[in-house]
Formats: sequence, C-alpha cells, structure tokens
Amino acid sequence: MFGVLMKMREMTAVYYRSNNGTARTVRSAGRIQAGRLNKKQAEAVRAVLRWGFAIGFAIILFCGALLVMSDASGEHPAEPMEGEAVVYVAPGDTLWSIASSTIGHKDDIRERVYEIKKRNNMQSGMLKSGQKLIIPNS
Repeated sequence: MFGVLMKMREMTAVYYRSNNGTARTVRSAGRIQAGRLNKKQAEAVRAVLRWGFAIGFAIILFCGALLVMSDASGEHPAEPMEGEAVVYVAPGDTLWSIASSTIGHKDDIRERVYEIKKRNNMQSGMLKSGQKLIIPNS
C-alpha cells in the first residue's frame, strides 16, 4: 500500500507559480531519487550482503552434502530380505544363465529374468564381473 502511495505521489503533477505569475507544471521522472548512503548505512548494507552470501553458500553446501550422502542415484537395490538369495556375477555369467539356475524346469525363464532385473533396479541386461545380484523368491 505504501509503495502505491509513493508511486502516485511521484506521478502527480506539481503546480507552482513562476516569478512572472504564470502557472507551470512539472512532472517527476517517475523514479525515486535516493540520496547517497552515509558511512554507517553503507557498512550495514555490506554486512547484510556478506551474511546473505555466506548463508546462501552454506545452504548450497549443505544440500550438496545431503544429496551425496543420501545416495540419490537409485541404482543400488535394497538389502536382501529374508529368503532372497545373493549371487555374485562370475566372468561369463549372463542374466539368462543365472535365472535358469534359480528356477525349476516348468517356470518361464523370461519372467525370472524380468524379476531379477526389477529387483536389482537394472535398466539393461548387462552384468559386470563381481556385481552383486539379489535373486527374489520364486
């Protein structure tokens, strides 16, 4: 509200009489012309800016540390639950061979491969030697 009143005051015409008796109209430039800050005010502004930048920097560092510590990548599966098996990939292993060794003869291997990929948050069937896979219950 105060800002609106100040803006209205700036935009209103100011009438005054000149020395020769004619009325003249003068309009302001439409902006507030602030005077220069004294030394004490300038120091206070600098202190506020310094503290603002310091707090902003601290917040950014804190958020970055939280992101790193939370392991937000989401690629690691949750820890194995009771009844689930843990298999470490050997050189030459494939998802198909691991899935076929963990199911009976009547089950569909394709479904088992899908379950293993889903449980381990895998996007593709690529495996690395030494990778830990959690095999869900069938």
